[in-house]
Amino acid sequence: DTGFTANYTTDTLPCDSAQYASVSLQCADVRNLKCDGLVCSECPGGYYCPYGTALPCAAGFVCPAGPTMSLCPAGTIGIESLATSYDSCQACGAGTYAGSSGQTVCVECPAGTAGNGTGESECEPCSVGTYQETTGGTSCVACPSGFTTTLRGATTESECVCPSGTYQPTSAKTCLACPEGMACSSANTTEAAMPMISSTRRLAEGDSYPYPLVLEGYMTVLGSELTPYKCKEPEWCPGGDPGSCANNRDITVVSCAKCEAGTHSTDDGSCVACNSVAAPFIMFGGLALGFICLAIFAYLINTSQLNQSNSMTAIIISLGLVVSSIQTLAMFSNLDVKWMSPVKEMLQAMSLLTFDLELLQVECFVGINSVWNLLVRQLIVPFAAVYIVVIVIGRKVFRDPGLEVVNESINAIGGLFQLFFVSILISCLSPFLCYKHPANMGHSMVSDPAVLCSFTGDHLSMALVCIFVYIFVILPYLAITTFATVQYRKSMGDALASYRHLRRFKFLFYRYNPSRYWFGICVIFRGLLVCLVPVVFRDYAAVQVLTVSIILLTFTATQLYSQPWRGTTTNLLDASIVIFLVLLLICVAMTTNFDDTETVVGIFAGFAFGAVFASALVIISVEVIRRLLPNPWFDFFICHHKAAAAAQARHLQILFMKRSGRHCFLDSDHLTNLQELFEIVRTRCGRLIVYLTAETLRRPWCAGEITIAWKVHKRVIAVRHPSMIMPADKDIEASQLNTYLSSAEFKLIEYGVTNDLVASAYRWLLHELQDVVCVAENSVAAGRRRFDIIVDRCLTLHNRTGVERVSLSDIENGGVLIDSK
Repeated sequence: DTGFTANYTTDTLPCDSAQYASVSLQCADVRNLKCDGLVCSECPGGYYCPYGTALPCAAGFVCPAGPTMSLCPAGTIGIESLATSYDSCQACGAGTYAGSSGQTVCVECPAGTAGNGTGESECEPCSVGTYQETTGGTSCVACPSGFTTTLRGATTESECVCPSGTYQPTSAKTCLACPEGMACSSANTTEAAMPMISSTRRLAEGDSYPYPLVLEGYMTVLGSELTPYKCKEPEWCPGGDPGSCANNRDITVVSCAKCEAGTHSTDDGSCVACNSVAAPFIMFGGLALGFICLAIFAYLINTSQLNQSNSMTAIIISLGLVVSSIQTLAMFSNLDVKWMSPVKEMLQAMSLLTFDLELLQVECFVGINSVWNLLVRQLIVPFAAVYIVVIVIGRKVFRDPGLEVVNESINAIGGLFQLFFVSILISCLSPFLCYKHPANMGHSMVSDPAVLCSFTGDHLSMALVCIFVYIFVILPYLAITTFATVQYRKSMGDALASYRHLRRFKFLFYRYNPSRYWFGICVIFRGLLVCLVPVVFRDYAAVQVLTVSIILLTFTATQLYSQPWRGTTTNLLDASIVIFLVLLLICVAMTTNFDDTETVVGIFAGFAFGAVFASALVIISVEVIRRLLPNPWFDFFICHHKAAAAAQARHLQILFMKRSGRHCFLDSDHLTNLQELFEIVRTRCGRLIVYLTAETLRRPWCAGEITIAWKVHKRVIAVRHPSMIMPADKDIEASQLNTYLSSAEFKLIEYGVTNDLVASAYRWLLHELQDVVCVAENSVAAGRRRFDIIVDRCLTLHNRTGVERVSLSDIENGGVLIDSK
């Protein structure tokens, strides 16, 4: 039954809360109870009762009275037996631990760990940057300053290494920052041997080498493995092991800038063996092509303009602009910016026009001496000038005995200098065009990176050569062209002098409109300023890009305003080329990391922001001054029909100026720009003289002049010629004016002159205006006398306040007729 347990003797005993059990089973079914005879009782403290038998509580255990038995928790130990409470469990001291419950002995923390507290169940591994060499440590030892460990739990000081981005110098207990241009992974040290072999091995992600590696675009030379140089072309320096260069490039030369002897450079940056068959053909073929082009150039530049059509002149000018733009692009390569494909490859293909002889594989024949290479570049133009003189003399001897050798030679040589002026400047400035190496390793020449810009050794010799060329070639050319430009106007007064001047300096003037003769010198100085930018602002790439853009855009604004080139298309081409060059600079700037970007761009942006408002203020101020102080001011403005009275109007203009001593404007002098013509009537003249002949009122520009004068209340004098035909009132109605006016050439509505305004102005002129001088058909005055009287009478009306209508016949008879309407 419920509450009873049966035994084998079939006797039953009451069961109370598991204190009693089957006697025959000896309390075996009720654990942790003490069996005393036939009675099961509670297990006493300090004991535990498996299977009804009371056993003493062992060390590491806690046995309180009752049915429970526990272990001392982890981090503590039990050293006493018969323990009845947890108070008997002792916590492990610092530097030791008890990893599990029921332990009787604390274990010392192993090396690489530390226990700085008591009662620890485990020891904490030393953090990154620390280590512990002994057991039982209570704290970890920090690595020397600047060092760290790669993992937690370091057991020796030798595991302290330099962190990623630094390296440990030989026999030094310090970490130094990884040089710019090198990659230092964790634990890099120079204790390991650094192989000095040419290698194309690259640093891949996850790779670990025992020494710093060189990044792509940098190299180190023998003996200076930790002082990288920046390579002008990244393809020259593949990176990897220190001392590595592209295939067959000289690892002993700064920036891997030279090929080994017997090899020449290729587009991929490597060097290949010279081809004994192809190399001479390429070099001498290129030289022959250059001589042919020079001969053609010397002939074309001395060809008479009369023999050239406008189209041919435009073609020649366009070709010159293209050559100049290529040279400007070559100058861009001297800027400290990163060029991207395909522009980079295009620049390399065009480098021959900038006297870069690498494309001709010259190094296969004349070696790679830097000073001699520069000297050859400087002598190209002088040799070309001598060759041109020989060609001119040959033409005189064999073809044209009357040829002017001096003038033809000066013109051809001057044209050659002007065409290649930017290239000549780049070559002359090359020792001063330098780019910066990292770690204060100085600068290298952009044109020859193997030469450091130190003004010693080869660099000093190259600088002296270029200074000599600048003093005795560049400066004389600038002086001569400037003098020729200044003398242009003076020589125009003498026919013979002007002929000689133009023949001699045709190269400077023939491409430009005669009134814009000065633009040639502007083009020359634009090239000079652009080439000087990377010299003046060395190491400031952002300043270089912005300054070059400002120079180009400033000169382009001048060009668009003045329209100097012969032909509209050439002016458009020049402006388009400059715009696309500036756009190219913007694209390059977007791919270049500028160290000085924020400060420099901020300065230029502030300047541009201020210039927006400053330029608007200047223009507004100028226009206000022009309105208040119109210049030039014309006291008289003669409106006439050119076909019927051109000579008469011109004679009247001369008489007005002679008699009054004041300026007089004739509208036919400015018929191509009606906006400016109407502005003169509106703001810059005192009196409008309308010389009315048969067709005057039918001319649209005359209608506009009369209408504006009437609208702004300008003083008007009408001079009626006998040939004038008074229009019918219906002809000058607004609805009929489109038929009456010969408006095929000009649309007056485009200038704000409507038919209603013209109709009103004509009614006022014909029927209301009182200052009228009538030239009678039967007047006895004729010839000059007639015009003298007209001018006298107009001046009289101009100086009087009254209004009169006077007939010339009345004047001749001595009377004056005054009509008052």
